[in-house]
Parts: sequence; structure tokens; C-alpha cells
Amino acid sequence: DSSNARVYVSDVGGGTYANSVVVYSIGSYGSPLTFVSIGSSPSGMAFDSTLGYMYVTRQSATSAGVYKISTSSYAASTFVSSSFGSIFNNPTGIAVRSAYKEVYVANTGTTAGDTDSSILKITYDSSGNATAVTTFLSGTSASSMLCGPVGLAINGTTLYISNGTCTTNSTYAKSVIKVTLDS
Repeated sequence: DSSNARVYVSDVGGGTYANSVVVYSIGSYGSPLTFVSIGSSPSGMAFDSTLGYMYVTRQSATSAGVYKISTSSYAASTFVSSSFGSIFNNPTGIAVRSAYKEVYVANTGTTAGDTDSSILKITYDSSGNATAVTTFLSGTSASSMLCGPVGLAINGTTLYISNGTCTTNSTYAKSVIKVTLDS
């Protein structure tokens, strides 16, 4: 969060800040500025500079989803959870396309990252409330080239997907997929 000179770190491990997002001031070393409890297994993070939210994926088996943290108040709230259906399957990577009010989430999946992996597209309104969740790419189709996706990044109208390991689509294991998004 360069606007507020902050660095956000997800902490899955044990200890003082376990299952939280830890916030540090850039240029200040040592103790964190604050920490935000998210619940078990926070993972990927992406910043929406337009609305001032840090989006965080949560891999918990019972409450997987995407949470948002206000970068001004550090208040956390649910962005999208299982209330939208059984759409989350080990969500890890996340990327935001602020200008289009879109969040993309990498569902790594559980069966060696093959047919149960996907990339979700979440649209949101000007207040930062999710309006729709759709499957952007599905691992059920070999043509999607998904193979246990773990990371996402967006540059302009290009979505980059970092694949992990898998068995069925193993040709694409540990590769990067480049997808052109609508403009």
C-alpha cells in the first residue's frame, strides 16, 4: 500500500500473529504497526488502490473465501464466502483489476491441482461489495491449461497465472499462463 507507506504480510504459522495479516510501516523496522485477525489460513493478497482495500484469500476448509481489509481503519470483513455457493476450493492467489472492479482468485484445488482447480472472477460495486462470482477458467477443461494455479498477477489487460504441480494437465505444470482480459 504505497499510498499509506504500508506493507501487508499474511501469517499462516503459529505464534503471536498466527492467522492474521500483519501490517508494517515502510521504513520502520521491528514491531508491526498492527495486525488484523482473519481466521485460519490467510494466503494471497492484492491491493485495490481505488477503494483502499487489501483483499485476502482464506484457505480454511470450513470458511474459505475472500476477505477485505480497509487500509484506513484496518477493519476486516467478508468480501465473498460460501454464501455464493461452493465455489472455493483451496483459494490461494489473488489479483485486482481496480479500473474494472474485478478480483480474480486462483482455486488451487485438491486433486493434485487438476480437474477441480479454477480461476474465479468476482465483480464488485463502487462501495466494494461483491455483485457476482463466476468461473473464469475451469480445470475441468484441458484447454484451460490450469494445473494447480497458485499465483495471479495483472498488468493492464493481461492476467498471468502461475501453475503449480498436477497430474492430468502435467504439460502445464509449473508454467505461467498469459490470458488477455476484455478491455
